[in-house]
Amino acid sequence: MRLPTNLLTSLVAVAWVGSLWSVGLLVAPTLFAGLDHDRALAGSLVGKLFERQALLGASCGFLLLGLAAVSGNEARRGGWTIVAMLALLGVRMLLIAPAIAELRSAGAVTSSSFAVWHGASVALYLIECTLGGLLIVQLRRGGAQSGGNRSRGLSWSGR
Repeated sequence: MRLPTNLLTSLVAVAWVGSLWSVGLLVAPTLFAGLDHDRALAGSLVGKLFERQALLGASCGFLLLGLAAVSGNEARRGGWTIVAMLALLGVRMLLIAPAIAELRSAGAVTSSSFAVWHGASVALYLIECTLGGLLIVQLRRGGAQSGGNRSRGLSWSGR
């Protein structure tokens, strides 16, 4: 059985955005609250979760771009939102995460540098979460505008 592009697009987008929201807004705060006595362990576990979520996010993002490319429709919804989300993910994981890891390994988790890097990471993550919500709305709106037929896929216009 071959899944229609619109269904596959929706499933991939929901997997990406759902993982963003669940890891960053539910699991990470819960781990820090539950492991309040060992914040280093909580930070280590959350860091590993964010790494795995980033791999899932990058995979989903590039798969969505591929689906947009093969859909052959000029009215592909959410394309620039996906590119922005991938860019934020890249900055967080390729620039900010290594700086945080270096400070953590040096035992500088209470330094102002750590706080600045961590704050930047949180801000970018929250922007990515917001863009994820926008992506879902864009994909949903695309289906509604086509009379419930979501086969239009992703749009680079963002409308």
